[in-house]
Amino acid sequence: MTVLRRMVERGVTELCLTPHLEASRMGQGIPKAYDEAWERLKPLIPDGIKLHRGVELMLDRPFPVEVAGRAEFRIGKSQSLLVEFPRLIAPPAALNALSQMTQCGVIPLLAHPERYACCSPEVVARWKAAGARMQLDARTLFQPRSRGDRARALLAAGLG
Repeated sequence: MTVLRRMVERGVTELCLTPHLEASRMGQGIPKAYDEAWERLKPLIPDGIKLHRGVELMLDRPFPVEVAGRAEFRIGKSQSLLVEFPRLIAPPAALNALSQMTQCGVIPLLAHPERYACCSPEVVARWKAAGARMQLDARTLFQPRSRGDRARALLAAGLG
């Protein structure tokens, strides 16, 4: 696969594949289409790169604790689960959701926190204190306003 070969040429050795999934559908397991796509991709993986599976989980409902122990959702079957919220999440609701996940033994990795208007260094510091980790979108750092400002503020505060 051309994209993966180019990544190897540029020094990338590991990559996480995280298709989107809603928390309201977690009880059904990994969608069949995701498994089929993975099976088609496996023989095309070039030498020199390792691919990890997982999902980017949209917390469209409270985290379903009954599936907390299922490793297939987490990044490379680690304890980390890539999550995101609906755009208009309130900081206390996000803190509650992230805390609930850590109490279940899952490490929430919050994708692109700078997308949320409520995101500030103070809010993100509380999220991190609850056990969450942050994953900033590097392209956002170059945006001139709003999201870019939030992303740069997080990095400046050591929270990115």
